[in-house]
Amino acid sequence: MTEFASIDDRLHRRHAQGGWSQARFGRGIEQQVAAHVRGVGDRLVRAHLRRPFEHLVIVCSDELRPVILRGLHSELREVLAGTVDADLEHAPAYEISRVVAPVLEQAEREREHTLVQVLDQALATGGAAAAGLDEVLSTLEQRRVGTLVVPARSSIKAGLCPTCGRLSTTDNGRCPLDGAILAEVDAIEHAVEEAAGQSAQVVVARHELEWLHEHGEIAALLRW
Repeated sequence: MTEFASIDDRLHRRHAQGGWSQARFGRGIEQQVAAHVRGVGDRLVRAHLRRPFEHLVIVCSDELRPVILRGLHSELREVLAGTVDADLEHAPAYEISRVVAPVLEQAEREREHTLVQVLDQALATGGAAAAGLDEVLSTLEQRRVGTLVVPARSSIKAGLCPTCGRLSTTDNGRCPLDGAILAEVDAIEHAVEEAAGQSAQVVVARHELEWLHEHGEIAALLRW
């Protein structure tokens, strides 16, 4: 975890007088808070467009939450994992990590569950999805993979042709295209590299491992 920006907007202190003067001052404070929130939101969305966030967790008071969420850019809403009511302004990185970890964990669980549901439906209806090493490798060769789903830990091996670069699951030790002797490699790692090279999204599953195991340890949502 690294700090990439610090934005310090000083607000006027609360006015001591009451009546209309106090009311006007209160509205002024609200406007300053809203301007601060907009400024932080603009900085966040620019950072997200440069290097997309996987998840966004907002740490703020319950009082500020509606103001922040109301003005949040649509791009940030899509990656918002949740909010935390805590005072972490001067907290070290490990304390921030500890506090936001449950929010991120729940977001990961929900994302994987939703993704598996979409895969299940597509596979059941012959839609744009593939499961199992052979099918996924075939769709990677055709550059059809939009989202690749792999387990956090796997030991699937396959043969890589040193001549054509094709990954094969054949058990005779030779490339079916040119007959070259295959070199054993980590099939999941190779698939991830191929998908990343095609600008496909790669999801490393940590919670839906049983579903992946039942579907050959690897699956993909296809572009077409």
